[in-house]
Amino acid sequence: MTHAQTIRLIAALTREDVNAHVADVALLKQSLLGLDASPPHRAALARVAGYRPSVDLGALSRLPDGTFGRAYVDFLRRHRLSPFVPTARVPAEVLARSTFALRYAVTHDMIHVLLGFDTSWPGELGVLAFAAAQRTHRWVGLQAAMAWLIYPLRTGFALGALRAAWRSGFAMGARAPFLPAERLEDRFAEPLAEVRRGYNLTP
Repeated sequence: MTHAQTIRLIAALTREDVNAHVADVALLKQSLLGLDASPPHRAALARVAGYRPSVDLGALSRLPDGTFGRAYVDFLRRHRLSPFVPTARVPAEVLARSTFALRYAVTHDMIHVLLGFDTSWPGELGVLAFAAAQRTHRWVGLQAAMAWLIYPLRTGFALGALRAAWRSGFAMGARAPFLPAERLEDRFAEPLAEVRRGYNLTP
């Protein structure tokens, strides 16, 4: 699929129903940019190539309190979010070359839960700090620099909260495995505390 074809598909999906194709458009844009994991992490992504399990929110909501899956679905509902799920409109060839972009987006809210960060500006900065510590992709340093320019303005210069979130997220990222390459969905039924310990995470 050429860049021109990708751009035309993005335009068509946006005209059709932008809300129904949020994940499609995001993934196609990342494909255009050639978003990929940094070289040290690429081999690990082989574990999740083609791994696209469905997420049944109803089933997750029936899991016991304290499980990872229950905490994840509660997080989504509390913040009025939906799982990142591309539709069949995304060509197979784009999915095949977008393992990192897809897993990076799909696992974002799961990582929020594992790290213990909400969706506030400090919470988002904490998750970004985690990615920065792991040098997740080549633009993460630029993302972090832009965040430190914008987030203080968005929070009324709540620098203490921002610094605390950054330090916590960065520390966890420095000692944790590369989570986008982990099959996190396979661990939904496990206690959240055990999953955190398994990945060396202490929110």
